[in-house]
This record gives sequence, structure tokens and C-alpha cells, in this order.
Amino acid sequence: MVRRGVVGEAQEALARPLSRSARKVMGLVDFATRPPDEAREALVANNRRLARYQRKWMRRAGDVVAVDANRAAVEVAAEIVGVARARGMLAA
Repeated sequence: MVRRGVVGEAQEALARPLSRSARKVMGLVDFATRPPDEAREALVANNRRLARYQRKWMRRAGDVVAVDANRAAVEVAAEIVGVARARGMLAA
């Protein structure tokens, strides 16, 4: 990302008016204001923090079905539709 110009893109984005939610894009402020190595470390740390939060949330949700996404998108979609039909969420 750094080699492909993320620092300049982040700086240009922050130079324009942005909504509060747009300013929260992970890494935007970091890459615009920190040295690239520090920004990368912050991005990695923030991604890990988000993943931990999501795993915790998913455990509490209880009725979550894990789907292996390491295959063709059409296969993943077919499994999701199959689970939804089995649970009565979609018409058969």
C-alpha cells in the first residue's frame, strides 16, 4: 500500500471535507499523519483489535454459522443460501 501511494491518497482525502464516519476509515489518519512504518504498525494493531472484538461478538451471538470462504464465491453463496433455507429464512 505504501509503495502504491497510500500516504498521498490519505493526505489528499483529509485535505477535503469528510464526514465523521469517513474520517474513521481504518488507517486514514495514521497514514496521513505518521511515518509510513508507524502507520503500518498502527493499522496492523487496529485490525487485530477489531478481529478480537468481532470474535467476541460472534461468540455472544450464539446462532452464528461459520462458513469456509476459502473456495469459489459461488460455493460460499450456495452454502449460505442452503443454511438460510434450512432455517426457514428463505423460501425453498
